[in-house]
Amino acid sequence: MTPIVDAFLAFPEIVFALVIVSSLGPGMLTIAIALIAFGWMKYTRLVRGLVFSLKERDFVTMLRSIGASDRRIIFLHILPNAIPQTIPLITYHLGHSIVSISALGFLGLGVQPPTPELGAMLNEGRFYLMSAWWLTFFPGIFIVLLAFLFIGFGNSLGVRRYVIRD
Repeated sequence: MTPIVDAFLAFPEIVFALVIVSSLGPGMLTIAIALIAFGWMKYTRLVRGLVFSLKERDFVTMLRSIGASDRRIIFLHILPNAIPQTIPLITYHLGHSIVSISALGFLGLGVQPPTPELGAMLNEGRFYLMSAWWLTFFPGIFIVLLAFLFIGFGNSLGVRRYVIRD
């Protein structure tokens, strides 16, 4: 499984999203499918590494020595310590998804009119850059600020580490 995930992680997610959306047609469901189809691999790789790291910790050895079952160790100790460490990745991925959705919308492969979408607003406003620059400036700034907001929020939450539960 790891070589397959590594091979897919070598390519940018937006390339796969472009292929899927252009072959299945534009729309919100197609965009969701395209971003989810290749977005899960980052989480798989991170959680796998965290689980391998946590299973070597002293508290797991202590739990095994007092006779705790593997199921108890996994669900009550390893996963609760691994999941909070994925929060920065989740918020980073949300910011990345906003930029990807806007890029697809800018190319005309996003949500179709009359539904408003930031990438489509940028695309429509590019024809009026000299006379009405604000038509592209404000959607572009909003995309950047929204992406940074999610990334900054995830980084500010911090990570809870190594909690031993009874």
